[in-house]
Amino acid sequence: MWITANAAVFLSKEKQLPTMLKPEEIARYGRQILLPGFERVAQEKLKNTRVLVVGAGGLGVPLLQYLCGMGVGTLGVVDDDNVEESNLHRQVIYQQGDVGRVKVKAIKERLPKLNPYLKLEVYAERLTTRNARAILEKYDIIADGSDNFQTKYLVNDLCVELGKPLVHGSVLGFDGQLSVFNLRDKKGNPGPNYRDLFPELPENVPDCNIGGVLGVVPGIIGSLMALEVAKLAAGIGEPLSGRILQFDGLRHRFVTVALASLPAKDKAPAVVPEEMPEAQEALQQSPVMALPQFVEGAALVEEPLPEPALQEPDPLLVHNEEAAEEPALKPGLFVAQSESLLPEEEDEDILTPVPVRRRMVQTLKPLELEEWGEKEVPFSLIDVREPNEHQIVNIGGRLIPFTRLESNLSRFRPDVTYVIYCKNGTRSLIAAEMLLAHGVQNVYTLEGGILRYIREVAPELQTY
Repeated sequence: MWITANAAVFLSKEKQLPTMLKPEEIARYGRQILLPGFERVAQEKLKNTRVLVVGAGGLGVPLLQYLCGMGVGTLGVVDDDNVEESNLHRQVIYQQGDVGRVKVKAIKERLPKLNPYLKLEVYAERLTTRNARAILEKYDIIADGSDNFQTKYLVNDLCVELGKPLVHGSVLGFDGQLSVFNLRDKKGNPGPNYRDLFPELPENVPDCNIGGVLGVVPGIIGSLMALEVAKLAAGIGEPLSGRILQFDGLRHRFVTVALASLPAKDKAPAVVPEEMPEAQEALQQSPVMALPQFVEGAALVEEPLPEPALQEPDPLLVHNEEAAEEPALKPGLFVAQSESLLPEEEDEDILTPVPVRRRMVQTLKPLELEEWGEKEVPFSLIDVREPNEHQIVNIGGRLIPFTRLESNLSRFRPDVTYVIYCKNGTRSLIAAEMLLAHGVQNVYTLEGGILRYIREVAPELQTY
């Protein structure tokens, strides 16, 4: 039997559902209706189900496309982001002409063309405690493809409170994971939820903007999420409740690990900030656990690589015209060959969580950094991105990848002023805090990272 006993009982109770499918829909979904254990009654259940997809990114796009194609009656999607060029390699519903456009507006235009029988509801807003309840309570199943921990906790806690099943997915690099949270059993007892996996808000983990992601991986995990949603909606199969499915893309390996509910005393209170500013999202973090953990996402390496030997560098010098070992920062300067503390061929990293105390970090806007360069203010510029990013574009300075920063803290001098930059300000903020905690007094981070610098100061430079 392809369906669980529980699902079979659920189906038998609803055999008397009035016919909801039009003849055209029966023709459209004919290959699904032919499936033993699915048939017309399951297709009608899909049509009568309301599903909310949180996030219209790498996971949300394949989710929406397949749920729409399979015949889910009502789809909601919430996302306040605009399409960026770097989205296009994995978020394949968007086109080049959509860059800069609100994502949900593009989705509202495209999905009805895929299935004219779909009822689509879009929310061009960020989920917060002010609006999340009013949105989530309208739907039967929630699918979370968000890319930050604050949203994931908010969605999870509301699903627990509202008694709604939550399909969770996350990816990073070549890997991903998947589960179904808060699904009630025959006795009405809820299954494990996100706080059984992460009892407390994790610490110090990069997202896919930092760690990268292979375009097809979100498609794989998002498609598997769509499968779990369809199983829940149709009442078939064995949902992935109480289990974590992990996908290793490089080895093409799927592993399923059991997940049990924690005692209530071991879980952190369900407290979510009223708002989730970008500065908090920049500090997305993850605990050290036996399993690799992801957010669209964030991860720990399952099998750590050995720490590579570093080249012996000269002491970090101050940026000025007397410092012969490093070039002075010039307005809009693109230095193709900047010095690295790593061998050129070394580009694999261990994402090591580093506990740091929150300290106030001074910031510089791109134009202020330019003024420093023009006035020859003495400082040392540090790029904490990875070597491959540095090769794409840089504005000079010493390359010390964030993933190697902790082992290089002794190279920083307490009497030197440092300006730290990365891609968009995430890693540089954490790096600056680490330096402050190490005793370096004058540390600045470049607001918005090199991408903002390019937008405001040097638009001729390569973006990525």
